[in-house]
Amino acid sequence: MPYNEAVLLEVLGKANITVNGVPHTVTEDTIFHGYVIPKDTIVIPNLDSVLSDGEIWGDPGVFRPDRFIVSSGKVTKPKEFIPFSIGESSHPFHFLFYIRIVAYSQFLG
Repeated sequence: MPYNEAVLLEVLGKANITVNGVPHTVTEDTIFHGYVIPKDTIVIPNLDSVLSDGEIWGDPGVFRPDRFIVSSGKVTKPKEFIPFSIGESSHPFHFLFYIRIVAYSQFLG
């Protein structure tokens, strides 16, 4: 049931479960878009700015689950899809939550 999974992804992208991600600490001096970020600086990713970026999603204000379904009919999650957090320390229960919700939605469908 790829469409059910795509609907779930679209809801997660629109629901703003958390606007900001898990804080990260910069491990070495870094230059990002011309800004110097010193080692040990704490950065907090703004997930909403990515999930509502028109350059990434085209029409982020429109509920369109088919954006996650490729021509083969399979569901794909672009790297920009970060409803919980970003990086290696993204929410530890994300996978379990996601699998459980997908299984439940397929049971209902």
